[in-house]
Amino acid sequence: MGMTRKIKEQMGLPRFNPLDWIHQWDNYEMMMYAEEESGEPAGIFMQVSRRSSYPGAEQWEVLYQRKLADISMQTESIPGSELWQEQVLRDYLQRFPTLVVDEKEYVQNWFSSSGLMTDKEKGDANT
Repeated sequence: MGMTRKIKEQMGLPRFNPLDWIHQWDNYEMMMYAEEESGEPAGIFMQVSRRSSYPGAEQWEVLYQRKLADISMQTESIPGSELWQEQVLRDYLQRFPTLVVDEKEYVQNWFSSSGLMTDKEKGDANT
């Protein structure tokens, strides 16, 4: 049985908050997450989505998700638990502090190679 949030805070353990791992810019959002799938090595993944706005509504479209790395870090936490996710994501971000900048560059290259237009390019084409 997992520890409650209050007990974690009292023990000084990090509290997992999925919003800590989301970055939004322009009409895009990147979300980093850790996952352990049966039969596959545990990994750190990035998912990038694009927001489209309509009168009275908005829609998020997943552009891609990709595996950034296998998880080789050993923790005492149970794989897949919130504490495990917090530990492995923090470790990865500390080892790769330019992750957000690097992923934004990856997004631009992804658009170029896929033949799709970015929102900025769409706007420029309509003017």
